[in-house]
Amino acid sequence: MSLAFLLLFRAVGFGVPALADWHLDARCAIAIFFVIAGSSHFGRARKGFIGMVPPWVPLDHARVIDITGVLEIAGGVGIVVPATSRIAGIALILFLIAVFPANVYAARHRLRIFGREHPALLPRTIDQLVLLGLILWGALL
Repeated sequence: MSLAFLLLFRAVGFGVPALADWHLDARCAIAIFFVIAGSSHFGRARKGFIGMVPPWVPLDHARVIDITGVLEIAGGVGIVVPATSRIAGIALILFLIAVFPANVYAARHRLRIFGREHPALLPRTIDQLVLLGLILWGALL
């Protein structure tokens, strides 16, 4: 999904010189991805997200989803603000590493989210690595 957003911004950049920058396009794609993902923690998929929190997490799972949703939105906004894009990029990379066990748990237990089974571990890991690379390239290099 994040690569689709990148290509969309890249296409717009061909006609809008201010958007004709690959790093800016990457940051905009990351921003949209994380704002949508974070917002979905408070919508109809909330129950699915709560179910993804592994049982060993000692905090209230609904509160974890509240916190992660807010962090995703903040990271998405922060990555497009020039003064905060670098720190937001670092924070989003750390965030993705921190929440990856929830994706492993969801894949291994075949949990459902957005009405579908969570992606298998290998495709989800590849998606995560692509997203990490996009953040690294767009915000830190």
